[in-house]
Amino acid sequence: MALENILNFLTQFKPEILRLVVSLIIALAIVIVYKIFSRSLSRVAKRFEFDPHLENSLRLILRVVMILVAITALFTVFELPTTLFVWSFLRF
Repeated sequence: MALENILNFLTQFKPEILRLVVSLIIALAIVIVYKIFSRSLSRVAKRFEFDPHLENSLRLILRVVMILVAITALFTVFELPTTLFVWSFLRF
């Protein structure tokens, strides 16, 4: 019953607003996951005494992966073809 009420409430809004809300939720979730992984990486690097350059390189890789996941998710939410994203990299 509560789920039906929530769905009825959400269908009152325009699709663009719902997409915007979903994209904000996705972005927030990705930031939280990034922070968790980044802190875990710091703990592992400290425990195994990684070189600072190695730790920073791993953190950069993590950041790039999270950005790619975020862009792919947002393209999916806004129903854009992901080939646009791929072509933007190939053109440069």
